[in-house]
Amino acid sequence: MMRESGFSLLEMLVTLALVAILLALALPGYREVLMRSHRAIGKAVLHEVAARQERFLLERRRYGLTLAELGLADEYFVDGGANAVDAGRAVYKIELAVEDDEYLGVTAWPYNLQTQDSDCGAFTLGRRGERGVSGAWASRPQLCW
Repeated sequence: MMRESGFSLLEMLVTLALVAILLALALPGYREVLMRSHRAIGKAVLHEVAARQERFLLERRRYGLTLAELGLADEYFVDGGANAVDAGRAVYKIELAVEDDEYLGVTAWPYNLQTQDSDCGAFTLGRRGERGVSGAWASRPQLCW
């Protein structure tokens, strides 16, 4: 009697079920790690923009009122590697907070998949170094910073 080699349908279904269970367990943890790494990128970019503002202040004796004055794109989006990208690949949109021609700070608004970050939301770095977030942890921003 000749035996055929290969896998039975039942073996394939059991294997597929195990893979699906492993993915269901691993994916939420991976998303959380990815979101935390994006938060670190957003904070780093805020510090970079704040440093550009301080340099601008030293050179021109006033703060820049637009990102273009600081040598950045007016629509400044960054990806998970802190690179300037188009809106489709961005994790944060960076904006200056300006009111009555006065620079108040810089904000990193979550973009695309990063909008799922309900804990921290947007990061804000004020011109005097104040740190804030807009998410569920807004009352305790140190949890995000």
